[in-house]
Amino acid sequence: MRIGILACLVAVLALAGCGAPESAKKPGAMKAALLVAGPVSDKGWNGLAHDAGVKMSADMGVEVSELQTKSMGEIEAALRDYSARGYDVIFCHGNEYGEPALKVAKDFPKTHYVITAGRVSAPNVTSLMYGIEDAAYLCGMLAAGMSTTGQAACVGGMEIPVIVGTFKGFELGAKAQRPDMKVTSAYIGNWDDTGSAKQQTATLINQGNDFILHNADAAGLGVFQAVQEAAKSGKKVYAFGSNADQASLAPDVILASAVLEINKAFETVITEIRENRFQGTKRALDITNGYVTLQINPALKDRIPPDLLKQVETAREKMVKRELIVPKTD
Repeated sequence: MRIGILACLVAVLALAGCGAPESAKKPGAMKAALLVAGPVSDKGWNGLAHDAGVKMSADMGVEVSELQTKSMGEIEAALRDYSARGYDVIFCHGNEYGEPALKVAKDFPKTHYVITAGRVSAPNVTSLMYGIEDAAYLCGMLAAGMSTTGQAACVGGMEIPVIVGTFKGFELGAKAQRPDMKVTSAYIGNWDDTGSAKQQTATLINQGNDFILHNADAAGLGVFQAVQEAAKSGKKVYAFGSNADQASLAPDVILASAVLEINKAFETVITEIRENRFQGTKRALDITNGYVTLQINPALKDRIPPDLLKQVETAREKMVKRELIVPKTD
């Protein structure tokens, strides 16, 4: 990546690493760029965007170029390069792309910019504001309803609003189920240090936390490792996945996952652009419109008390009907 961003861009990956079919790469096809701030091998946040790009290419005939950026300078350079080369839409996967996209969008009014987890908008800029807090709330209910210690913890990458909001939703759900439940949040300061995440999680488990929710992208894999090791030593501990259904990564300890439907949102944007219906706005995507879900690990579902499952489902139904509203990140 550091060998020169322009060289990487000129190559136009066109999802070469994503397995896009040749039939999707034809003159006149819609061209979409996908910018991610971390490795798509994280099996979570960035991996979801990568998978959405693959599906857009295969199912919708969109020519997709994917690029990982590692600094604010690289972000603006990538945005300008793709825009200047006539890309129809640039999917910017992360809140950090918001301000650079607003700046560049002024110079390229015909290009569409989509900021995942963003909080900005302009005539040609839209933000997809995922309400992961809804699913985190339900995870909190599960934790409080099953905890034997009365303590649960959250491990995040960076202490930014969207992550803080996720953990707040988890705490609200936990305390709604069990008012005396104690919830602790910790941040490792990055998104890819699995070692630090594993160490932090092990410390939290040793302090009595028997349920751990993460929102740390690739570093979250370290959370799962720590929980698995604690479980093998005889401790009754569980983890929650975030962004993607991560049960397959540690099926013996991941009780459920707070899941975002990234692919669904990206395909909706592509359809709107093709039909000339795209609007620059801030879009609330949550459990009420099917963009956020709770996925319980089938392998561990029988460990959840039936009454607790019913209570969680009742809470979910109330959210869908807007009878229960979980506060979202501003």
